[in-house]
Amino acid sequence: MLGRGQRRCSTWVAAVETTPHRADYEALIVGTMDEWPTLLVKEKNALLKQLARRVVFTREAEGVAVQVHPVWEPDPWPPEEK
Repeated sequence: MLGRGQRRCSTWVAAVETTPHRADYEALIVGTMDEWPTLLVKEKNALLKQLARRVVFTREAEGVAVQVHPVWEPDPWPPEEK
């Protein structure tokens, strides 16, 4: 059984997330652009899930703004600590 301090430490370690580097995705991005017209919808969805951390839609006076947060940038909205 873990002691009180050990539980806190393991919870903190589990919450740490490393941000990947953009260079790790360059080949996938270039390949995706080249192959996009030939991909099935299911394949496009799978590729986008690898590249986008979050997509945000915000209502504005002129319509809707769309922001895409890529996986290689830090999460702009990290989960709240409990």
